[in-house]
Amino acid sequence: MPLNIFDHTGSRVRTDEAFAAELAALPEAEREDTAEFIARNLDVEEIEAELTAAKSGLAHLRHAEDRARIALANSKVDAIDSLRRYIAASRQVD
Repeated sequence: MPLNIFDHTGSRVRTDEAFAAELAALPEAEREDTAEFIARNLDVEEIEAELTAAKSGLAHLRHAEDRARIALANSKVDAIDSLRRYIAASRQVD
């Protein structure tokens, strides 16, 4: 008989036939504790995957922010340079 392992939401996340025989050999209390441990471990793995994805997304956003800051700084430098050239040209006309 296969072993069905459920996560905290009650969804079946794993079926393990090989482990089912080993688990069936345990006393009932240990069997329940072991199944709960496995389910919680699967929850931790899911949370770790979500955290890794969030960290990746954050790194992407930080990179985009850095590019935006550089572009903004460059446009300010360009504006200042243009203003300086305008002032210099105005002085030459006078």
